[in-house]
Amino acid sequence: MKKRRKWILIAAVVLAVALAYGVFSFVTHSGSGAMTVSTAKSRAESLTGQRVKVEGRIAPGSVSWDAGAKVMKFGLTDNAARLDMVYNGVVPDSFRVGASVVVEGRFMAGGAFEALNFPTNTLCGICH
Repeated sequence: MKKRRKWILIAAVVLAVALAYGVFSFVTHSGSGAMTVSTAKSRAESLTGQRVKVEGRIAPGSVSWDAGAKVMKFGLTDNAARLDMVYNGVVPDSFRVGASVVVEGRFMAGGAFEALNFPTNTLCGICH
């Protein structure tokens, strides 16, 4: 009887650990971990220089592209606020006005956001 209890206890501990790991994994990997535009904008001064992720939609009428310098300026919005962004580099083919994006970068002095990483896998080219 003692041997059976020991195995039941071991099985219960293994099950509890597996369940705890599953919950931890779900919580840490769900969502992008990105701030909304409104939240990021309200915290811009305290976040200056820190690397953060911001999610929103590319605002209509906000995109300007300097092909020679490969610099793009655009606005990101969550319909409550707009954040001006500057991006240096090749623009992904799926970049379009109205698309939902997650942009990783940092706030510069003055409140503008420098997009450092604009990977295509975070763009939602079909989200309009």
